[in-house]
Amino acid sequence: MKVFSIFGHSNTGKTTTVENIIQELIKRGYSVASIKDIHFADFTLDIEGTDTYRHKLIGANPVTAKGLNETDIMFKESLDLREIINHYDVDWVVCEGFSKEIIPKIISLKDEEDLNRIDDFTIGITGIFSKGKTNISGLPVFNALEDIENFVDFIEENVPVILPGFTHEKCGECGFDCKTTLKKILNEGGDITLCELRQHGVKIKIGTKFLP
Repeated sequence: MKVFSIFGHSNTGKTTTVENIIQELIKRGYSVASIKDIHFADFTLDIEGTDTYRHKLIGANPVTAKGLNETDIMFKESLDLREIINHYDVDWVVCEGFSKEIIPKIISLKDEEDLNRIDDFTIGITGIFSKGKTNISGLPVFNALEDIENFVDFIEENVPVILPGFTHEKCGECGFDCKTTLKKILNEGGDITLCELRQHGVKIKIGTKFLP
């Protein structure tokens, strides 16, 4: 599974960019999921007094609402990104937001002041400020409206399979934490073979024997 985000201020073309990327990935035969990071403190899909709200109130977690046209699974707490994608089985997850997440990111620029939001995991630039430009601060610039094919070509080539997100103490099989490994992949010409877990999978040992 490959996961990346488009982040930046509102009214920079962020959502339209996400929509066009999703459509182009699906056109190429991939299965695609999306995650929108919402920062409104009172945001909820459920309404006080509904049956599902009452289920949640007495402790059911998660609560599922199955309708004629959709199914919504609601957790009582805010899950982090990797907890969410554990429920997915797709080729790509396109995120909107998640500016602090340790995943490859493309910033949607509003103006020059937004350049200070670029970090080690930012691989490209889009947005209204970038119109007519091909490179800003050493990063390639893409227009999702005029050249989505070239944009998605770049995403396919530069977004690796998502790393587990482990600290050195939790894993360290590669000699680094996942944050450092992703930096090496994105900025130093490394590839996913740096991650021992992604390269060789997981081995489970009971006593002296490994499970087949």
